[in-house]
Amino acid sequence: MATTTSPDHGAPPAKPVRYAEQAPGTALADVVLSYWTFETRADAEPFVHHIWPDGCISISVGARSAGDPPFAGIAGPTAEARRFPVGGGACYHGVRFWPDVGGAALGAAAESLRDRMLPAAEVVGAAAAGALLRTVTAAADRDARARAFDEWIGEHLPPIPSPDPEVRRAVRAIVASHGERPIAAIAADVGLGARQLQRRFGRAVGLTPKEYARVRRARSALAALLRGDGNWAALAAELGYADQPHLIHELGDLTGFTPVALRERLAIIDHADVVP
Repeated sequence: MATTTSPDHGAPPAKPVRYAEQAPGTALADVVLSYWTFETRADAEPFVHHIWPDGCISISVGARSAGDPPFAGIAGPTAEARRFPVGGGACYHGVRFWPDVGGAALGAAAESLRDRMLPAAEVVGAAAAGALLRTVTAAADRDARARAFDEWIGEHLPPIPSPDPEVRRAVRAIVASHGERPIAAIAADVGLGARQLQRRFGRAVGLTPKEYARVRRARSALAALLRGDGNWAALAAELGYADQPHLIHELGDLTGFTPVALRERLAIIDHADVVP
């Protein structure tokens, strides 16, 4: 896990940092949003990585720099950027669960994991965490890792109960509208009152519907920046922000960067197959 040569491509990332995603097996498509990999080149200078919120619960295996022993950890949902120091040769592989099933998949209350980063053993038990470390670190390439994650979820996590159907529809509606559709309208669409939706959404996701919508809208803006859409005013209008300063303020809150610093950070990351 601490190697700096990507087993998927046979060479270190061209940029100092590489982030890639991969879809899960068909059987887990309603449970897992994506599998992901984060790695830095061996010659990358130590820096503080900003993990931008996605509304999901993740479980991962990795090491902060070359030579560090790998560990398994769980990150709960958050509405703010996390700051995480990494060095050269950092390498992580993980699972992003759908927001409404992450807690249930891990046998934990989503609300109890909010804004927390924990050793995986504290949530899923030492045996399951150990199995995750062994199987993921032994995988030779991205397809083998995806199979390892698929198998580990099936073998070591408790049976996953059916998600709350109204919350699931609300999550999908927020994603589909890029966080722009009013929450009251989404509540009406799924047949719930606004307070009912907020209570049930918070229990399943760990964030309020409004917080999740804010995250989704900001991630749509980040996706546009990755595509090279650099007109901030046009982007603000397209995504329903009041104006350009509103967009910049929201992205600053959620990423921890000014516009210039955000562009600089995006420029050093090689993104592959990313679904915001």
